Amino acid sequence: MLFINNIKIAFRNTLRNKLFSLINITGLALGLACCLIIVLFVRQELSYDNFQKNGDNIYRVGVDAKINEMELKVPSTQAPLGKVLVDEYPAVNNYTRLSKWGTEKLLKVADKKYVINNVYKAEASFFDIFTVEFLSGNKDALKKVNSIVLSRETAEKCFKSVQNAIDKTINIDGVYYTVKAVIENSRYNTHIKIDVLFTEDFNKIDPKYEWYSDGAVTYISTKPNTDIKKLEVDIQGVVKKYILPRCLDMLNIELVAPNYYRYYLMPIKDIHLHSHSIAEFEENGNSTYVRMFIIIAIFILLIACINFSNLSTAKASTRAREIGIKKALGSDRKRIMYQFFIESIIISLIAFVFALVILEISLPIINKTIDLNIQVDFYSDLNIILLFIGIAVLTGLIAGSYSAIYLSSFKPIKILKGELTQGKRSARFRGILVIFQFAISIFLIICTLVINKQMKFISDKDIGYKKENFIKIEHTDIIKDTDLFKQKLMEIAGVESATFASALPGHFFTGSMIHKYNSKDKNSYSIRMVGCDDDFCKTMKCTIMEGRFFSKESGNDSLDIVLNEAAVKELGLTKPIGSELRLVGDENILKVVGVIKNFHTVSLKTKVNSLMILQGRLEFMGLQNVG
Repeated sequence: MLFINNIKIAFRNTLRNKLFSLINITGLALGLACCLIIVLFVRQELSYDNFQKNGDNIYRVGVDAKINEMELKVPSTQAPLGKVLVDEYPAVNNYTRLSKWGTEKLLKVADKKYVINNVYKAEASFFDIFTVEFLSGNKDALKKVNSIVLSRETAEKCFKSVQNAIDKTINIDGVYYTVKAVIENSRYNTHIKIDVLFTEDFNKIDPKYEWYSDGAVTYISTKPNTDIKKLEVDIQGVVKKYILPRCLDMLNIELVAPNYYRYYLMPIKDIHLHSHSIAEFEENGNSTYVRMFIIIAIFILLIACINFSNLSTAKASTRAREIGIKKALGSDRKRIMYQFFIESIIISLIAFVFALVILEISLPIINKTIDLNIQVDFYSDLNIILLFIGIAVLTGLIAGSYSAIYLSSFKPIKILKGELTQGKRSARFRGILVIFQFAISIFLIICTLVINKQMKFISDKDIGYKKENFIKIEHTDIIKDTDLFKQKLMEIAGVESATFASALPGHFFTGSMIHKYNSKDKNSYSIRMVGCDDDFCKTMKCTIMEGRFFSKESGNDSLDIVLNEAAVKELGLTKPIGSELRLVGDENILKVVGVIKNFHTVSLKTKVNSLMILQGRLEFMGLQNVG
């Protein structure tokens, strides 16, 4: 009964003091809305791969290496590694290998074509390692040759429904695959977002180079309670047994300090937030950002709570007579504190309702503005509902704590005699709260200005090429007459130049080892490579530092190459033009005809790697730049 009466009193006071209540509710609603948005973001970031039933025992094997001037941390490993780990290390139960097939792929179904993202090649053991929800088919779907698995979205896009997709045929690059299963992937946060998954034999590689190539990502499952730190140390034996004698010795590289080559094990649940290697399947999050946003959410709530407390204590004189009468009639301090806590919680819950409205309106805008996909389902996700209500109640308790303690301390005799003064102590404490509130606000403003300055630095920094006014066209690998296609592009008003390339900055550039031909220096050097046509430099607006770029006038010799400044420095070429190089495993002699200014191919946090540009010698991946 007491609880019901307190609720009635709280609503009466809220309605009686409309302006005061409106200010308090508005402040709390905005604070709660910002907090809830951050909570959703943090919850999403922390949930990656948590649905994996055996997630605590699944690890991705990666390579951490430094060879001469090249430092490399990648998730891809050699093809035989998984089998070796299972055969030679009892703690490893099983393995599977996976690779991503470009950024997008063109699927043909009968006479229709569909552009699909996230196309992966995998082994049949993929479903033995990872937890997958099958809408149709089962875990044996990849055991047959030319079988394929689709996500629900892809099945509905290509065949209108999940049921219609089974046993249908899909043409990818002239090869026909049969749909054997459909999986649900969109409901789960994972670093492997699969739209299409098909079988691949990763063992089809020349045994001479099997420990040299690193085209697939290897995942292993371990026995429960395995000492992962010890296992990580133990598997370095693979480097000594297989890598050194078969690969690095062949390249004439001494793996002594400061050079190193080692494997590392990354828990699958840590990949999204803690893995910062190059060539990830998708852009990862950052644990530092998550912690930062948690702190920001707390600060925003504190500002709203302090504002509520200051307004409540400032209005103390209007509530004093009410408190005096209640105390004179026998109410003790605990009962009065209880009443004020109920009032603050009710105001907080009302603000929470408005915060949900703000959340629903602003979330699509936020997702679109900063390219996120934060979703919330209030009808089916009981945990998020309880979490939100808990935050609202806690906010009410924090916001109303000081006013409840302060107002309940009034002496009834002084109140009824009209002798109540709020005192220096109360005014001093409110002043401290205001100062703290302003300090938090200034801190957040400074953080915003610093981030804005950093973003301006990134956007204005000279990265070695002109990124403005570029358009990338996918799937140009299906174009047979590239010259005609470029000619038609040039007829479009506003198009200045066009080029075909195997990769663009922002994508992973394939790598290899190279050594000087006919030189006393027998060392091998790591280098990144990109294949392109003679308009690449013109389109990208790269700066030629020495020599020339490819041109039709020079005869288009396919063995001509262009190096960047970093490659010239690492190779120690005092006179680079005319120098002859040779890729490991390739008998062709490459001749340096030009040197271009360094340009960033990946994050600005990563130093510019050695780069070799070849004239159309790499397999085109359908990436095209039009400027």
